[in-house]
Amino acid sequence: MRFNVIVHDSKLLKEFVPSLYTFAPSYLNGVLDTEMDSLIVNASFPHIVYDSFDVKNVTLNIDNKDSAQLAYALNIKSLESPSIQLYNSAVSGAAANNILGVNVFLRDSKSQDKYVIGGNFKVADQTYQFSLDPQKLLLNYDRWQVAPNNLLQYGQAGVYVRDFEISNNGQSLSINSTATTANAPVKVEFKNFMLETLTRYAEQDTALVGGTLNGTVDVKNLQESPQFEGNLTINKLRYQKDQLGDVKILADNYTKDAFKVDVALTGVHDVKIGGYYYTNDKGSLDMTVNINRFDLKFIESLSSGQIRNGSGMLTGQLTAKGPLTAPKVLGNLGFKNAGLNVAQLNSYFKLNDENISFINSGIRFNNFTLRDSANQAFTVNGLIKTSNYQDFGFDLRLRATNFMALNSTSADNELFTGKFF
Repeated sequence: MRFNVIVHDSKLLKEFVPSLYTFAPSYLNGVLDTEMDSLIVNASFPHIVYDSFDVKNVTLNIDNKDSAQLAYALNIKSLESPSIQLYNSAVSGAAANNILGVNVFLRDSKSQDKYVIGGNFKVADQTYQFSLDPQKLLLNYDRWQVAPNNLLQYGQAGVYVRDFEISNNGQSLSINSTATTANAPVKVEFKNFMLETLTRYAEQDTALVGGTLNGTVDVKNLQESPQFEGNLTINKLRYQKDQLGDVKILADNYTKDAFKVDVALTGVHDVKIGGYYYTNDKGSLDMTVNINRFDLKFIESLSSGQIRNGSGMLTGQLTAKGPLTAPKVLGNLGFKNAGLNVAQLNSYFKLNDENISFINSGIRFNNFTLRDSANQAFTVNGLIKTSNYQDFGFDLRLRATNFMALNSTSADNELFTGKFF
């Protein structure tokens, strides 16, 4: 039987997939011959835009011309989004004798292999096993060593991990069961593992996240209710171009229906976050945030570029308790000798010694004063009313004289430009 299918962009297709903005006519053809035990499938998807993902020239080929195996190849010419750009990527392999070979290739704009992962899946008696191919591991252009007898198993026979270890130039990640019996506790260990190894998958000048990871994660009770305990340190943590400092993370789920976490950020900043996230119902919090010092010089990347040229300090303490749908947030934030440029407005504001209070009824401002580059004041008093941080009411009194609120050009904001006092 031969088949030839053309799929068009239609209203029905968009009813099922509302975020599908573009779907160029796509093609599927092939041959299915049950007598000769033959299968050939060729598919082509020239252009798809789904949500923020723009995908071009996708092809899929499946055939068993070699009667001993079923081969497949998925090729993607380009995949782009605001946070990722991939070019000439491919997933290929073959299936035979209950073993599926998988090879993943992520390439750069020059078609050079940047990430390569190869391995084999095996299925037997409802138990799944995966092994990395020691000759096929490339991370951020670098060849990594793989333990030759590595195995990751899960399914009816239980969870078992053996020698699942990769290393390169002093970096390593290892995952092992602590005993040879199934469902024994599993230990994950990082040694001098550079986060850029994984976060440089995007085609950009700077890795999204950087730093050196050390520590362990222990997992037990795998057969019943899995429990974990993590003790991790990230030195010289960086988000895009801004340094954040050193991070210590302690986390576990020993409390029923809850995750306990303690995070300490030191060095560039001094911030501590601790408490519980409860998973029952729709989720709830019992968290405390102590901001002893947050240097606004390093806020640009964290604000996605919306705040520039920061200076001074942010301090304060906040508690968040209750359901995620209506958390009770209490505490205060203070700005000390602070200044910042709001990118959309291109105006520079100074906050010499200002405070914001979080109370039961919302967010309170008491003579909260911004000063522009000419030292003209904009003062806010009153309350932003909210009980759930989703619905807001405003009871504010604003006062300003010759305050420059806007100083933007079309490069800063396409909607409004010029100066506004």
